[in-house]
Amino acid sequence: MVSTCPRRGTKDEPAPNIPKTVLDKCENANAGGGSLYTYHLDLPVHSLASNTTYANYFCALCHGDAADLMRFNASVTCTNMDIVRTCGINVVRSVLGEENYSPGKLRWSKYLRGREFPDNCTHGASYPISCQMDIREDPRDAGGDVAECLNSQAVDTCARRDPDGDMPSERERMLKVFCGLYAFVVVGPDQRLYKNPHCAACNGVKMNETKCAAATSERLVLGEQSNGDFQLGR
Repeated sequence: MVSTCPRRGTKDEPAPNIPKTVLDKCENANAGGGSLYTYHLDLPVHSLASNTTYANYFCALCHGDAADLMRFNASVTCTNMDIVRTCGINVVRSVLGEENYSPGKLRWSKYLRGREFPDNCTHGASYPISCQMDIREDPRDAGGDVAECLNSQAVDTCARRDPDGDMPSERERMLKVFCGLYAFVVVGPDQRLYKNPHCAACNGVKMNETKCAAATSERLVLGEQSNGDFQLGR
């Protein structure tokens, strides 16, 4: 797995044409945690063009190999889902924030104290909530059949910009990349389905207003009825 950007010369310096923000995100310069470290840095990607696996999208980008990436599906398993459902906890706001993320682990954890539960539904008891993300290859890129599911109904592209308008910002470009990269269907406040939270965001929907469109018992899984909440970050 490639986890560094190209180097030049004997001093092992990064190639001069690589933006520092891309270099830092590829090589996890902020690996100690903090506001700049998000789960995006821990999502490996595989180039169909070169058959190379990179530690994350930004490593593929600095190698000029991000144009044809294998798509993947994501699922999240959370503990104490019975408490989450009974108390109507919004997992997005309560657990899946950057401050609760464990760098390198694709895991969020938070100890919810009794007073944080709505309507005192746990009668003062406190519970740990831990959510783990799993990723798997999209069958369309594996040569297999795609089951008919919510995915076929979901918005999977970003809204078209005015061709005479300003150039898209870096955030808009990144939203478009992640919109096309993976499947984790969410529903917006208008009840429209989106392929993933990034597709929702680049169509004007705030990510924290999306809900997971997939959940069974304690596991959130693509393509099934949902009462759980989930959002993949900004």
